[in-house]
Amino acid sequence: MSHSYLKNIFNSLRKAVEKKSHPFRIFTLGTVGLDRMARLRTVVLRGVTADQELLFYTDRRSKKVTHMKENNKVGMLFYDQENKIQLKVEGVASLIKDEETLAGYWQGIAEVNRKDYTSTTPPGSIVKHPDDVEYLKDKDYFSAVKVTLFKLEYLQLQPVSHIKIRFSKQEGSWVSEYLVP
Repeated sequence: MSHSYLKNIFNSLRKAVEKKSHPFRIFTLGTVGLDRMARLRTVVLRGVTADQELLFYTDRRSKKVTHMKENNKVGMLFYDQENKIQLKVEGVASLIKDEETLAGYWQGIAEVNRKDYTSTTPPGSIVKHPDDVEYLKDKDYFSAVKVTLFKLEYLQLQPVSHIKIRFSKQEGSWVSEYLVP
């Protein structure tokens, strides 16, 4: 029975990639670098691979990339307010380095959104005014990250009995156990 939940989780994640209004499309990513401080930020889900890896895009100069190089274990939090579903995900993040793959992803980004990866200074740099940010015309810092999942925690809030299930990847297969919510 719990594996039908797992199937629904991945179906929902795939739908979130295709449908901009899906509640799982935008999620919270948590990293912990050498400073051992949890850092949270909002990220857009860009893909779910055939191997159930999750993809998102970033500027390769961002702090999240630095943190993932220092400690590649990440947490992801998805929440569907309408259906009262929370999904906590743990995995190992890695930058995609294959230029052909990155070029394919880049082509899928709308022209207007490409500037998010072309600022002359790294994300988080101090500027006197938002209008002071300059952009490159012939260069970008676009990168993609894949997260290989090793743990999922599904929580369905319901009027009578909540359902909580932990899925752990063991030897290439998902193993599940129900938890007290």
